[in-house]
Amino acid sequence: MDQGVVSGRKNLFLRLSVILFFAELAHGMLLYGIIVDLVQRRFPQEGVMLLPGWVVKEELAGLCLAIYTLAELMFKVPAGHWVDHRGPDRPLRTGLLVSLVTVPLIILSKDPHLMLLGAFLHGAGASPIWPAVISSWTRGRSAKERGEIMGQILTGWMAGLGLGVIAGKFLVALTGRAELVVTYTPVALWAITVTASFWGGSLGEPVPHPEDEERHASGGASRPS
Repeated sequence: MDQGVVSGRKNLFLRLSVILFFAELAHGMLLYGIIVDLVQRRFPQEGVMLLPGWVVKEELAGLCLAIYTLAELMFKVPAGHWVDHRGPDRPLRTGLLVSLVTVPLIILSKDPHLMLLGAFLHGAGASPIWPAVISSWTRGRSAKERGEIMGQILTGWMAGLGLGVIAGKFLVALTGRAELVVTYTPVALWAITVTASFWGGSLGEPVPHPEDEERHASGGASRPS
């Protein structure tokens, strides 16, 4: 195989690994590691009224996780369609930027409704990550490599998420619930992820569609994406 191709694949794999690992590290730290502590510090011991007659306490952390998961699932298929038609760059970068700006909304909010809104938007922002990473890394690869590729992607996901949970718990215990450190460490992780998505050029082109190829072969205009 040409050395330029090998080098390009190595660079792409490194970028995608950084993006996926740090994104999942931030997810694990925020949603599993420190959010329970945040809820305990942000809201009174007797709880807060989420809806008339419904007072929540520690379960607000669980609601944030549930809302995040629901939003990510809702937008996952549309995000994949977006990746197919626009390529992985724009969906991935948009999603990562949305995730970045919603972290302070989750962490700093003293209103449970705003915290849940932040969790929903955070989940929506996370939805393009997997489709974009898989699309970019599998592009131009043979069917014989698919198992290995999925193993690599799942390893990055599980390693990042697991270490994020541990790091979040350790961070809370080590800093004695220091506001500044707990607040800005997840923000810094997302900033690294966003930077990696812009660094080094494009992650791939849109997937060609059969009708585009037919029109190109006949000399017609391409279908607008």
